[in-house]
Amino acid sequence: MGLTPATIILALAVIYHWWRTAISTVYAIEKDSVAWLILGVVISFIGQCGDNIYWGIAWTLHAIDSPDAEMWFNNGVYNNIPFRQTLGIIAAFCHLKAANLSLKTLICFSAVLGFILMLFIFNH
Repeated sequence: MGLTPATIILALAVIYHWWRTAISTVYAIEKDSVAWLILGVVISFIGQCGDNIYWGIAWTLHAIDSPDAEMWFNNGVYNNIPFRQTLGIIAAFCHLKAANLSLKTLICFSAVLGFILMLFIFNH
């Protein structure tokens, strides 16, 4: 728990430092590999910051035996969707674009596995 503030503060520092470059990259017609990489880094740290804030609150409430801790843990799965999964996917996309890799196969394979997983969960 003691590392959470440092994680959040340092993530915010990365976001602050690279924000202007990342925003200019979004609007650039042509993006080179460095631009894609910087954009991916900023997106990744935004996700990490949000995730650490949420779970930092949840674990702090748990540590102090707050009755609100259960609500934070029960709803954590919904927090993971935007911060861990969605921003993680977008950041990975940017990093792979920076490496000039073809994403079609990876996206299709990921989508099929996700669909199979959901079928298993809903039919179980």
